[in-house]
Amino acid sequence: MNYTLLTSKSNERLKRIRKLEDRKQRHREKLFVFEGAHLLEEYVRAGYTPAEIFVCDDAVEKYGQLIESSGCPEVFVLPRDVY
Repeated sequence: MNYTLLTSKSNERLKRIRKLEDRKQRHREKLFVFEGAHLLEEYVRAGYTPAEIFVCDDAVEKYGQLIESSGCPEVFVLPRDVY
């Protein structure tokens, strides 16, 4: 599992995630975003693997075990002010 720190609000990955707030964009890219550890837990329990996880730096320790068990190949860590 690869952890990458994102420190800029203008990061291209973050811009892409923000665009997914639009229903048409989600449909076009065939992607969606959900927020919250409980939804990640349910998603993983249903047998899915997230493509990417974005997590605040202050939540990595709290949810580290869940993140690790998700099998997600890329985890992006953001400071609270970037999130």
